[in-house]
Parts: sequence; C-alpha cells; structure tokens
Amino acid sequence: VALAVERQRRCGAEQSVLALGQRVAEDRGGHCPNYASTTVNLLNTPGWELLRSRIGSAAMVNLLTTGSLLSPLPNGSYLQLTGPLPPVGFGRSSADDGKRA
Repeated sequence: VALAVERQRRCGAEQSVLALGQRVAEDRGGHCPNYASTTVNLLNTPGWELLRSRIGSAAMVNLLTTGSLLSPLPNGSYLQLTGPLPPVGFGRSSADDGKRA
C-alpha cells in the first residue's frame, strides 16, 4: 500500500482517493499521513496482504494505482478505496438538496 501511495504522489495524482491526506515525508522519503486514512488502514488488513502475497507486489501496486476499487458497506453503500475522486456532487439526488440547510 505504501508503494502505491508513493507512486500516486510522485505522479501528481493528488486527485486519487488513495493519495488523499498523504504528503511526501521530506526527511525520510516515502509518504506520511496528514491524518488517519480509513482507506489506507483497510488496505493494510490481512485480507489485502493475502491478496498481495498471491499476486505479487508489482501486480498489487498496479491494481491499487490504475483501477477503482470499491468495498461494500453494511448499509448497502460502497466505500471507494482507490481511483480518481468522483466529481463534486456525484451520487447526490435532488432529494438531498432539500435536506441541506
């Protein structure tokens, strides 16, 4: 996961979900979180490590940096783990407009 975040940051992919809240760590190279990242934490769980061990690090970095991965949530929604940020307002219905003050 750290390699994928580094690759996204190096390529100027600040508009990537995976790179959100990450900054370059000037003193030691690599990346350093500005704040806790649910996405990075989830991708560092044993299930994702098992996938990486089976497909290899290069394929895992490619998967994390070139595609959009979504994880189902208990409420039927999805959490976007990787990929470009959705456009502003994406997923909002006209009913949402009346709920905001």
